[in-house]
Amino acid sequence: MRILIFIFALSLTSLTFAADRYWIAGAATNWNNTANWSTTSGGAGGASVPGAADAAIFDANGLGNCNLDILATLGGITVNGYTGVIDLNGNTINVTSGNATFTTGTINDTPNLGTLTVNSAGTTRFNGSTIGAQIFCTSGRIFLDGSTFNNAVSFTKTAAGSDAGQGGNTFNSTVTMASTAPNYFMTGNVNPDTFNGVLTVQNTGTNLIYLGHNSAGNQFNDNVIFESSGTSLGIYICQGATSSATLAATKTVGIGGGGFSVGDLRIYRLTQVGATAQSLVTTGTSRLYLDNNTW
Repeated sequence: MRILIFIFALSLTSLTFAADRYWIAGAATNWNNTANWSTTSGGAGGASVPGAADAAIFDANGLGNCNLDILATLGGITVNGYTGVIDLNGNTINVTSGNATFTTGTINDTPNLGTLTVNSAGTTRFNGSTIGAQIFCTSGRIFLDGSTFNNAVSFTKTAAGSDAGQGGNTFNSTVTMASTAPNYFMTGNVNPDTFNGVLTVQNTGTNLIYLGHNSAGNQFNDNVIFESSGTSLGIYICQGATSSATLAATKTVGIGGGGFSVGDLRIYRLTQVGATAQSLVTTGTSRLYLDNNTW
């Protein structure tokens, strides 16, 4: 009997349970230090550093800057109420499950060698944070609701659920927006977005991607590239009756190397500045609609 009990006790010690870990540091310090993490918001330090099954939470009860000094693999992350800076320092935050929410604060990467990576079936929301790190986000659902992105970003929506991002985002580098999902991926539903780098829109899902959907004053300040294949329904720009967008002088809208062979490419209420020649050549069963634009 004692042998059985001993084996059972050993098996319990080997189990790992998911948990929330709260950043509580009041001054700049490193991520990989148990003194900076608590099991409760503003609680005592000494909890384990968040691991692959844990959610890291940054809120108003720990405002010290966080220096990432390891590869951080997480089961979720929330930045809400936090006004400090999380610096990747060339390392990577990798969210492999759960949800990711970025509402406040700043995420930078001083040497620009690391990434903020999300590869999860959960929901990712960018609704206020300023992100200076590269982003690779492949997430079940994605909502773009008013963040500033100062580095290259890539978003791929993969799961069911219609994602109506409010917009109000500023993208200061290259952007890829993609969908492999059965429901739509949208931004600019309330507020206009500003794209200051090349924008590539790729739809291989079974529904639509909408840009500038219901907002006036969207800005495309660099080239815009469209691609649609598989069973995609296509890509719509400024479909809403009150929406509008401007394409900056010398910039183009065009079809990328993946082609546009299925679905509709619909561009509404776009004003081109200048007289740069435009070329939109779709193939296959796709259809091109240009409505109420100024070229």
